[in-house]
Amino acid sequence: MPLSVASGRRSPGDKWHPRDWLLLQALDAYERMLCPSCGHMLTEAMDPELQNEWVAPLPMRCHPCTVIDARAEAYRESESPNALRFAAHRRAPRRENAS
Repeated sequence: MPLSVASGRRSPGDKWHPRDWLLLQALDAYERMLCPSCGHMLTEAMDPELQNEWVAPLPMRCHPCTVIDARAEAYRESESPNALRFAAHRRAPRRENAS
């Protein structure tokens, strides 16, 4: 979505403003400078002098992804399992008894 539409300066479907095109080109250029796997700047990620400067902390568990993966396991042998989409949502908060 162009920034001018997101900010409410123009309606969707109207002609793109030149500034929108420039911002899109800048974003594209920036994203091409990133490693597609880790997201770090390629100039640092591929620098041989920095090869020993990187550390990976212990992984953290995403709890919604955990329940989605558990639900998807039952469908792994179904027809076109990659076409299935799963979601997770938080349970409604528990109400305490007003006793």
